[in-house]
Amino acid sequence: MAGKRIDFQANSTNVRINILRRITVYSVFSLLWTINNEWVKKIISTTFFAPRKYRTSDSEQVTLGQAQYHRINVNDQYISCWRWGTGPALLFIHGWNGSGIQFAPFIRDSLEKGYSVITFDGPGHGASEGRSSSYFEMTDAVRGVIHHFGTEEIVALIGHSFGASAIVNALHKEKYRIPAVLLAPALEIKEMLEGVFKLHGIPLYIYQQMIENYEERFGYDLQKDNPKNLIPMLDSEVLIVHDRQDKVTPFSESDQIATGSESIKLIPTDGLGHKKILFDREVIARIFQFLESILKREDDNN
Repeated sequence: MAGKRIDFQANSTNVRINILRRITVYSVFSLLWTINNEWVKKIISTTFFAPRKYRTSDSEQVTLGQAQYHRINVNDQYISCWRWGTGPALLFIHGWNGSGIQFAPFIRDSLEKGYSVITFDGPGHGASEGRSSSYFEMTDAVRGVIHHFGTEEIVALIGHSFGASAIVNALHKEKYRIPAVLLAPALEIKEMLEGVFKLHGIPLYIYQQMIENYEERFGYDLQKDNPKNLIPMLDSEVLIVHDRQDKVTPFSESDQIATGSESIKLIPTDGLGHKKILFDREVIARIFQFLESILKREDDNN
């Protein structure tokens, strides 16, 4: 009983500290907003929309050196992009705080199967320009890369988390019929953003103003363009691979969206969490099985 009492007291203390911190943040930002709201917007942009730079390992640097490098202009910023091989292309899109080279485990298998591989660093990520990023900017980057290489070159899209969300939005906006693989997708971007801002105590009206500014700047609507609202409307076959123990993007989102859908297939995993799913050999094999079955069917119909 004593042990339980200590845990309860510790948890209660943490809760009070967190509540006090949120109240303090709320009060400070509310005051600053009345003084200079543009200053507040810059603070929030650099705090909540600025990804950490991905640290490329030595082996990843070697792999990047073996690729053909491309610079693609998207929204007046240069996106760093790499391509390995010359066959039909698989385009890989990384998640928040990630980098295109995270998909290195897929490259050798892709080349051996006759595919080429395209990856890029999203806005504000890795070797690309920009200090901040967003769901809208990542969507534009996906659209820009597809336009650069052409739909006749790219035969499938594979994305992780935040990058998977951008795939859904890009496919919907461009009306492409390109097969997609979504690894641990963030299908409720709107709810996730609201939760993060609320957790840190940012006033709701400030959050809403920030989102409205992003919507106006990039021409999207977060409510309408929430991935969970778009994915049922896609004219593409979709494979979702999601771990039941994922603590970043809930498995329940993928499970719910795939239930009853003929065009969305779900492969659940256990024990891989949010990031290990990128490196699991069985997951990689299942993805290639999915892609090859679709591409073979398309060849047979042509």
